[in-house]
Amino acid sequence: MTFKYKNVYLENTATIAGPYEGKGPLAKTFDKTFQDLYYGQKSWEQAEAKVLEDTLALLLKKSGKLKEEIDLVISGDLMNQITSSCYSTLRYNLPFVGIYSACATSVEGLIIGSNFIDGKKINNCLVATSSHNMSSEKQFRNPTEYGAPKPKTATFTATGGAAMLLTNQKGMVKVESATLGKINDLGQTDPLHMGSVMAPAAADTIHQHLTDLNRDPSYYDLILTGDLGLYGKEILIDYMKAEYQMNISQNYNIVIYLKLIKILSKNLR
Repeated sequence: MTFKYKNVYLENTATIAGPYEGKGPLAKTFDKTFQDLYYGQKSWEQAEAKVLEDTLALLLKKSGKLKEEIDLVISGDLMNQITSSCYSTLRYNLPFVGIYSACATSVEGLIIGSNFIDGKKINNCLVATSSHNMSSEKQFRNPTEYGAPKPKTATFTATGGAAMLLTNQKGMVKVESATLGKINDLGQTDPLHMGSVMAPAAADTIHQHLTDLNRDPSYYDLILTGDLGLYGKEILIDYMKAEYQMNISQNYNIVIYLKLIKILSKNLR
């Protein structure tokens, strides 16, 4: 299912990244980085909520918007009951939609917000997400204190918050279309090789998007997915060739949400 939008624009973005990301190759592209995983809080979970709260505040400041000008906040994270999103948006007292789609949370929020705006239900929408390496590893794998070794197929959860402002006011970055994917289960059961689990769904969604819009992969300068890992990336490329006879190897790459936000925001400066 693919939607076409006429009047949805990305006005601005904000990113706050953790200590590991702050030492990486993208360090200079983030709005802010921090060195203490606790972020001045008493727990990793509280730290994540505070990071997301500060990210939303930074986005409003950069955009020159008052909270009264925002019609809706859409946010999700990896914690139980999307705790970070609930606490970080509490002080804004704005209509709130909490979402959870793991690695797809950011794009799900983008699609929901775009549908609201294009349907002329709202004018301005904040879309946000966050994750914290320590809280996520503890919840989904093993507490890091265990020191459990990981295979090379295991991914590494980012620490940080990212937010963007969607609006119906014309700007430089337009949200042109969006495709909803389907659940694809090919029987992969290894929790430490999520790239192989997610690659078939990513392939199906890309194929559906290109088919619905009658486009070839070469139409896009860059095709990005969530972080499937190095092995998942190769699985996706091979799967696209075998299943759909499509070659995306020349313009496809994996990307974390924080990096995607900075790629989009280059056109906003």
